[in-house]
Amino acid sequence: YMGSEHSMSAPVYENPANKWIKIFSDSNDEGTTTYRVVPANDVPGVCILPVHHHRGVGLVRNYRYNTGRWEWELPRGFGKPNATETENAAREFLEEARCTGDMQAMATLLTDSSMFPSKVVYFIAQNLRFVDEEIEHGDDSEGEEAISAFQFFPVTLLFEMIQSGIITDGFTVRAVALAVSLGLLSRETEPLEDPVFSVTDSDQIVHKLEEILDYESADSQLKLYFDRVRFPNEKEGRYNRIIINNDIPDVVVIPITSDGQILLRKQQNPITGDAVWGPLRGRGSGATKPEQQSTAEELLEKFGVTGEVSSLNSVRVDSGITPARVSHFVARNAAASEDFTAFGLAEVQEMIRSGILQDGFVVCVVGLSIVHSLL
Repeated sequence: YMGSEHSMSAPVYENPANKWIKIFSDSNDEGTTTYRVVPANDVPGVCILPVHHHRGVGLVRNYRYNTGRWEWELPRGFGKPNATETENAAREFLEEARCTGDMQAMATLLTDSSMFPSKVVYFIAQNLRFVDEEIEHGDDSEGEEAISAFQFFPVTLLFEMIQSGIITDGFTVRAVALAVSLGLLSRETEPLEDPVFSVTDSDQIVHKLEEILDYESADSQLKLYFDRVRFPNEKEGRYNRIIINNDIPDVVVIPITSDGQILLRKQQNPITGDAVWGPLRGRGSGATKPEQQSTAEELLEKFGVTGEVSSLNSVRVDSGITPARVSHFVARNAAASEDFTAFGLAEVQEMIRSGILQDGFVVCVVGLSIVHSLL
């Protein structure tokens, strides 16, 4: 959705009217087919974590067509090719939150190294300054966004909103987990002022006018709807809605030893062919939490890992184009075969900072494990 690297194979889906995404199909020597949804624009996207020293963390209230509801999430958006990453972050922050601030890049992460191999640069914004004048919005977005509020939340409440499922946006959870993993955000980062909780969601939401199936894979595991919709400004346009595996969440699990070592496994990136550090991941067998936990336990058994499986949360991969979810699990008191390498938290932090570790799922599990005192 927001930037990627991909091979030169011809796309199986490319629609001149759909200026946002293309779909590629790859088959390995074993005959397994994988699909990649990549943006037409190869510039990395940006996501901004605003931290105010008196008020907490700032979130926008955004109506998401793919979830059919208002979501609390961080400001984020596309990168423009003729701007730096910092300039792109500053532009999105100003447009969505009417704020400026000192931008510090935390890391670049892959949204999903498999099907959605987009790169996003995550920023933390501090020393925030609010802008009163009217903001001119860009004209290259996928319709007018329905943002009804920008509001600050205490960090402890933010963690609870992620844990309870009030916040499901994957970019938001990855940004928070990244900041926690790098020691930039903790429960001690509490506001000195009481936040104001008063939001009136606008009735101007995105309305579906016509459902249009624009592409379906041969195995029916991926369906792309390019629906005709009406945006909040009353203009008509199109919106992408990708359904994967009949909307059953994928499962990600990371083993952690009794002494807090994180067990990762070298695996081939299906997009670039490079060997990268990643989690255990599999296609879910059902939508319920017991079914997802069963998949996590099966993954551990398949790769010779023992441990006590616990659920962390379930997030949406990219609610801008798909309602697809990924469920995160951790296996505590784990022991594994020689296929895995144990890393301390300090080593993982350095791998993230240096760009060696870019897997967004790993960062999510590590950060959430710190929040829940599992690391």
